[in-house]
Amino acid sequence: MGNLSSLVPPDDRTRLLLALKPFLSPKRAPYMDSAINILRFASIGKIGKDLKLF
Repeated sequence: MGNLSSLVPPDDRTRLLLALKPFLSPKRAPYMDSAINILRFASIGKIGKDLKLF
């Protein structure tokens, strides 16, 4: 399947989370990664619905 970030261009929400990530503690950074991945998966679902794949 490859890298998820190459499939979906970043939207404004994803760019905001990526901009905030350097200011997080190392303990909280993995949670931000999870949030970013959830947004990307949601974007893939929307693209699939728009293309009537689902």
